[in-house]
Amino acid sequence: MTDYTEAIAKLAREVAVTYGTPVLVFRGAVMGAEVFDGGVTATSFHGYVGSGTFLLVGNEICSVRVVREPRVFRNKVRDGGLLEIVGCSELA
Repeated sequence: MTDYTEAIAKLAREVAVTYGTPVLVFRGAVMGAEVFDGGVTATSFHGYVGSGTFLLVGNEICSVRVVREPRVFRNKVRDGGLLEIVGCSELA
């Protein structure tokens, strides 16, 4: 495992413990997420952490592709956006 993947895994575990799952981290914004038929939408805003983009569902971390960006304004999700799940792997 590279230093980068270890850092992402550590961040993902911390986010999961703090906010539960499913949670979407989009460009550092931590949001509650709703997963449906391979798609994801943001439902609530929790805060900021790091700068990555990934989805946590249970004990899995998933890569996502942006179809429509979620928008946060004044700490509230204004548009949940739409993201597509590309692939998932289990957190170590």
